Amino acid sequence: MPVLRTLLALAIGASTLMLGTGTAIACSCAQVSDAELFDVVDVIFRGTVIDYEYVEDADGDGSSSSLDPATFTFAVDEVYKGNATETQRVLSPVAGASCGLEIASQGEFIVFAQSALWEGPTLAEGELAAYLCDGTRPASAGFDTDLEPFPPDPNPARTADLADSDGAEQELVERTTADTGIVAVVGFFMVCIIAVLAARQFRRTRG
Repeated sequence: MPVLRTLLALAIGASTLMLGTGTAIACSCAQVSDAELFDVVDVIFRGTVIDYEYVEDADGDGSSSSLDPATFTFAVDEVYKGNATETQRVLSPVAGASCGLEIASQGEFIVFAQSALWEGPTLAEGELAAYLCDGTRPASAGFDTDLEPFPPDPNPARTADLADSDGAEQELVERTTADTGIVAVVGFFMVCIIAVLAARQFRRTRG
């Protein structure tokens, strides 16, 4: 396991033990370089917080914990590593004592994210997790990398809508082509009938 993952796991474990006795401690992060962070996390992107949600006692058992997840939703501008969608949900422990993100509920950030939570529920498809020690920071702080950023993936709903739109358009083209073919066939037979009737009328006139 990489050094940062080990330190982070120990920090979360210590926080959990102390919180269980009613005493809160701050999460302590090791000093690591951006290159080391890049090797540890699964996704890195730059985006703006557009929503923040935390539901206390979400599981309905009457208790709450600093490990309970809060959800940040970001409008993603560009991606440096992994896959992030245009609108990306990122879960994190609600409190910094359990290594949760300590960022404002608005503003632009460079987000270093994981594909799973250390503790808590399984992430839904497309969701990410982020922790205080992973490297997430205000975008103004910069990110030491030579990587060329790339655009985020389209939102799943938008992708489905585009697929439906393309399918409907293709169906319309096929129906229009079929209708045009029918009209052409009917038109041909009408011309033939008119020609036959005209020939008969011509013969009668001469007779």
